[in-house]
Amino acid sequence: MSLRARLLLALVGLLAVGMALGAVGTRGALGAYLRGRLDQQVRDAHPLMEQLLLRAGGDGDGDDHYPGFGTTFLVGTYGALYDGAGRRLAEASPGPGGPGGPGGPAAPTQRPAVSARLLATARLHPDLATVPLCTVGAEDHGGRFRMLAERFDNGYVLIVAVPFAEVNATLDRVTRIEVVATSVVTAALAVLAYVIIRLGLRPLTRIEQTADLIAHGDLTRRVADADRRTEVGRLGLAFNAMLTRIEAAFRAREVSEGRLRRFVGDASHELRTPLTSIRGYAEMFHRGAAERPEDLAMVMRRIEEESARMSELVDDLLLLARLDQRPVLERQPVDVAAMVRDIVTDARVVSPGRTIEVDVPPILEVLGDEGRLRQAVGNLVRNAVVHTPPDAGISVSVGPLEAGSPGPTGDGPTDGIVVSVVDHGPGVPEDAVAHLFERFFRADAGRSRDAGGTGLGLSIVDAVATAHGGRVEYRPTPGGGATFRLVLPGPSQPD
Repeated sequence: MSLRARLLLALVGLLAVGMALGAVGTRGALGAYLRGRLDQQVRDAHPLMEQLLLRAGGDGDGDDHYPGFGTTFLVGTYGALYDGAGRRLAEASPGPGGPGGPGGPAAPTQRPAVSARLLATARLHPDLATVPLCTVGAEDHGGRFRMLAERFDNGYVLIVAVPFAEVNATLDRVTRIEVVATSVVTAALAVLAYVIIRLGLRPLTRIEQTADLIAHGDLTRRVADADRRTEVGRLGLAFNAMLTRIEAAFRAREVSEGRLRRFVGDASHELRTPLTSIRGYAEMFHRGAAERPEDLAMVMRRIEEESARMSELVDDLLLLARLDQRPVLERQPVDVAAMVRDIVTDARVVSPGRTIEVDVPPILEVLGDEGRLRQAVGNLVRNAVVHTPPDAGISVSVGPLEAGSPGPTGDGPTDGIVVSVVDHGPGVPEDAVAHLFERFFRADAGRSRDAGGTGLGLSIVDAVATAHGGRVEYRPTPGGGATFRLVLPGPSQPD
C-alpha cells in the first residue's frame, strides 16, 4: 500500500472515529437532558392527575368540572389510583389538550406494568420533589414508562407515568441525522484530505521520478523547487546535495579509471620497447652474431642498455606504488644544502659543458628521508639538463620559504624551505602545464625515448614531496624557461 493511501486511510479513519465519538457523546448528552425533562414532566403532571383521579375514585364531590386542567400532557401520560389492597380504583390517560377532552379522562391505550411490590413500597412524601421515580415496562411489553408512585394517608396509592416514546423518537431522529451528517462530512473531508495529501506529497513524487532517472544513468538530474521551509523540501535539498556528491564521485572515478588505463597502457608501451629490443638482439645472436666478435660486442652492449632501461622503469614504478600507499618514511635530519651541492657536482661531471650555478647556505636541515629527497632533487636537476639547450643556464638554490607564501601543503603561511631549480631553456607549453606531474607525460611529444627518461621523473618528485608533507610547483622563468620549486616543511614543522 502506498504512503498516500496509508495517510488517507489513517486520516479518514481518525476523522470517522472522532465524529462517531462526538455523535455518541451528543446523543448521550441529549438523552440525559430529555430524561431529566421527562422526570420533570412526570412531576408536573402529578397534581393534576391527583385531582382528576381522586374525583373519579369517589373521593371528591362528584363534580364533573375539572378546574386547573389547562396544562398540556404528553401523549400517553397515564395515571391510576389504587386502594390499600392493590385494587385499581380509577385510571386515566389525558391527551395533549387536557384530561381526555371535555368529557373527562380517556381510556388508556397502554398501561405501565404496576406490580404489587411497587405498590407496597410506595411511601408518604410531604414534598413532591422528594418522591423517587422509577422506570417500568408496559403491560404489553411494548415500551417503557417513567413512573412516580405516592401513598396517601388513607392508604391509597397514586401513580403517574409518562412513556419514553417521545424521548426515544427524538433520539432516533437525532441518530439518523448524525449518521447521515457524519457520512456526508466524512466523505467530503476524505476528498479534501486526498487533495491535500496529493499536493503535499507531490515533491516526494518528483524525488521518486528523479531517482528513477538517476537509476537509469542520468546523474545530472536534480529535484526542482525544493522549499527549505518544509520537511519534504529539506529532504529534496539533502537529496540534491547527495546527488552532487555522487556525481562528483562518479566523475572522479571515471577520471581515475581513465588515468589508470592510460598508466597501464603507457607502462606496457614503455616496457614493450626494451623487451622488443632485447628479443631482437637475442635473435641476432642466434642468427650468427656470436661468430663475429664486433657484432657480439654490440649485441651484448645493447642488451645490457635495454635491460638497464627496463630495470630503471620498473624501479620507478615500484617506487611510485610504494609512495602511493603513503608509507611511514624514516625521518632524520637531512642537510639539504650539502645534498644539493653534491647533486650539482654530479650533474657537472655528467654534463661537463653545462653551466650550473648553485646558491645554498652553509647548512640547512629538514626532517625527511635522505634517499627519497636526493632522488626528487636529482630528478629536477636532471630534467633541467636534459630539456634545455647546451648553452642554456641552470641555477639551483636553497633557502627559507618567503614570508607570506603558502606553506608546504599550500594551506597557509608557515615555516619551510624551498629548493628551486631554474633554467633558461624553451620552457613548458601552456597546454602541458596541467599535465606536468602526470605519469609518463612528456611535454615534448616528439622527443625520442632514446634521449633518456621514463616519463616518471616529475611524478616521483610530486609523490616524494607529498610524502614529506610538502609540494612541488611550476612557475615560468622570467625571460623564458622553467622554474620548479620543491617546498618542504622546516625542522620545526615535521609532517
